Amino acid sequence: MQKANIIRKVIGEKTSYIEKKDKELIVKTLTESSYTTNGENIILVKDIDYCELTLNLSSTTHIIIKSLTNTLLKTNQGLIDEYYNEIMMKKGACVELLVIGENWYVLSSDGLKLD
Repeated sequence: MQKANIIRKVIGEKTSYIEKKDKELIVKTLTESSYTTNGENIILVKDIDYCELTLNLSSTTHIIIKSLTNTLLKTNQGLIDEYYNEIMMKKGACVELLVIGENWYVLSSDGLKLD
């Protein structure tokens, strides 16, 4: 099982994150209606009507998701931005997430999409 390319270092009470440079980029094109992340860096969701994508905190710490379909994004542990259990990504949306502590944080998003 491979983790994303962010490494967490804890020294005393201080936590820092560094990017692991010697790692290959893992890209997955997802055409399944249900999937749990497994260390990918980028996921492209397409060619299906709807997808439920679960963020697996034990295998993935940094991910970019581009969705060309409606995708329900959930976590197996922690919250998204300390508040949400799940978020709905509309067709065409893109979001980047990072684990800090036990929660997922949205680092970048292209905002709301119009139907």
